[in-house]
Amino acid sequence: MCDPISATAAITMAGGMMSAYGSYQQGLAQQQYYQYLAKQNDEQAKLIKQAADENVEKINREASKEEAALQDDIAQLEGEQKVSMAVNGLGAGSVTAEDIVLDTQTKAEMDKEAIRYNADAMIKETQTQARNQAWDLRSQSKLNLFAGKNAKRAGEINAASSLLGSASSTARLYV
Repeated sequence: MCDPISATAAITMAGGMMSAYGSYQQGLAQQQYYQYLAKQNDEQAKLIKQAADENVEKINREASKEEAALQDDIAQLEGEQKVSMAVNGLGAGSVTAEDIVLDTQTKAEMDKEAIRYNADAMIKETQTQARNQAWDLRSQSKLNLFAGKNAKRAGEINAASSLLGSASSTARLYV
C-alpha cells in the first residue's frame, strides 16, 4: 500500500498537469479562433474590393449609355433645328443659324462633361469607401492575429503557473 503523503502528492501533481494541459489547450483554441476571425476579415476585405470594382464598371457602363442617349438626342435636336431654320428662311450660312448650332453643340458638350464628371465622382466615392472598409478589415485582422498570439502566450503562462503551483503544493507535503 502507498503511504497517504505520496498518494496526495501524486494526486496533486496529476491535477496540476491536467490543469496545465487544459490551460495550454485553451490558449491554442483561442489562438485558432482569432486566426479564423483574421482570415474572415481578410476575405471580407477582398469581397469589398471586388464589389467596388464591379460597381465602377457598372457606373462606367451607365455613363456611356447616358452619353450615347444624349448624343442621339443632340443629333435629333440638330436635325429639328435645321428643318426649323430652313422653314423660317434662315440659311445654313447665316450668323444666326451658326450661333444656334454652336450654342447647341456647346451645351451638348457641357452635358457630356457633366455626365462624365458625375460618373467620375461616383467612382471616386465608391473606391474611397471600399478602400477605407478594406483597410479597417485588414487592421482588424492584424489585431485578431495579435490577440491570438497573446491568448496562446497566456495559455502557456497559465500552464506553467499550474505546474509550479502543483510542484509547490507537493513539496510542502514533504517539508
